[in-house]
Amino acid sequence: MGDILKIGLINDKIGTGEIIKISLSEIKIKINLNKNPPIPISATLVLALQIPKMLKRILQTVTSLGIKKF
Repeated sequence: MGDILKIGLINDKIGTGEIIKISLSEIKIKINLNKNPPIPISATLVLALQIPKMLKRILQTVTSLGIKKF
């Protein structure tokens, strides 16, 4: 308890959440969404892969970095 997490709503604000209670059936978090998300990166990613199973992992990573165009 007392840990601080970075959180956000999809297509909305970002901020922090503080864990205030943990039990077997629930976790209560005090949420403070007070910032606008950063502007997405203006970049296009081009990939050429020989191992298709790596594609999913790479797309998840670059999406979390803010690249919107593949």
